[in-house]
Amino acid sequence: VKVVFSSHTRTSLDSPFSYIAGKARAEQSLRESGANYAIVRPCGIFGDTPAESILMNNAAWVLRRSPLFLTAGDGGQPFQPVHVRDMA
Repeated sequence: VKVVFSSHTRTSLDSPFSYIAGKARAEQSLRESGANYAIVRPCGIFGDTPAESILMNNAAWVLRRSPLFLTAGDGGQPFQPVHVRDMA
């Protein structure tokens, strides 16, 4: 049996955001558990319906209405969204 944990792209135990720090604590617990595990860090989840694709739809809305789209860092970070059914 393998445990697959869906985490966040930038987990940190010292994050001021409880959601991100919580994901980091869960990852740490999983590592220390001795279980057979995998951690996935999707950067965006999309689906077949608007409700399943709210993040992607909001990003597309901004892109259609803005002459530019800012990214963090140098813009070289990969963006690899995953379909909601592939996360199931």
